[in-house]
Amino acid sequence: MERSANKKASLSLVRNINYELIGTFLSERGKSTIPTIAGEIGLSLPTVTRAIDFGLQAGMVIAAEMAESLRGRKAQLYMLNADYANFLLIILDNNELHYEVRNLLGGIVETGSDAVIYENALAGIEDVFSYCLKKHPAVSRAAIAVTGVTFQGVVLDSWTLPSLNGFHLQQHLENRFGITVIVENNVKAVTMAARKYIKNYNEKVIVAFEFGHTGFGAGISINGEILHGRNGSVGEFGSLPLNMDGAPPVTLYARSLHMLISIMNPHAVILYHANDEKTADFIISYIEDEMPSYAFPKFVKTTHFLEDCTIGLNTLCVRSLNEVFMERGAV
Repeated sequence: MERSANKKASLSLVRNINYELIGTFLSERGKSTIPTIAGEIGLSLPTVTRAIDFGLQAGMVIAAEMAESLRGRKAQLYMLNADYANFLLIILDNNELHYEVRNLLGGIVETGSDAVIYENALAGIEDVFSYCLKKHPAVSRAAIAVTGVTFQGVVLDSWTLPSLNGFHLQQHLENRFGITVIVENNVKAVTMAARKYIKNYNEKVIVAFEFGHTGFGAGISINGEILHGRNGSVGEFGSLPLNMDGAPPVTLYARSLHMLISIMNPHAVILYHANDEKTADFIISYIEDEMPSYAFPKFVKTTHFLEDCTIGLNTLCVRSLNEVFMERGAV
């Protein structure tokens, strides 16, 4: 029985990833034929056909115009229905709340920001929910990124937003507003944007490391799935037993990331450096000197933390939508 359940879960995960690949391809390409989708992302024609057929039935995919094929025959183009669903994406960043409403194609419908009251962050979140859901009734899902430890919708420990500590933010917002809500740590959410930098990221171990923005921390994705651990505290470095002996913060960053790389052996590290490229270069050089060449990962330096966090949240919303399809029996 247990083996059967595990097999079913594994198949669902594979199907979900396949749907995500197809959805991402259509989102980026705009329009395409089934053979082109299958050929370029490496899936079989039956797999892509089943996904497209189900998307058509659900209204998530629509047929576009016909296109000329190599043999002179007309080939059907398909595209995502941008108006099928909107997503509300919120990043709680220190004392600011950034939000975007995006359509299914990833297009920005609205964007804005507001101050967050340190003692009552919930009020600011609820105000944005009320405003956006009233103005954009197609919003069916929301994803929120917060600093600190989150697990299964609960904010366990956020030093920047202590009023949310121990609060089941997901459950509260779903009960009040009647839509699906995802709550995730900000650096963990960023790992879902790795496809911008790493080809076939959903088949690799990726570490996202951020410093200088809201302290420092890491997120890890394995084969396209965020690693949470037992209670969501993966990548939190605060309790590491490092004897720094008065060393500068840059050395703490380098040693912490060095330890994480040694343990996880990632294919790539996305290093978010908040316009401090000199420190980023020091961290990379330090780790390169301390590690054998065969264990040294690919490094990507970037300052696009908030942008990538939004992309990650959008990916989580798309995956949530795919999971609903799986529950309805899509194969």
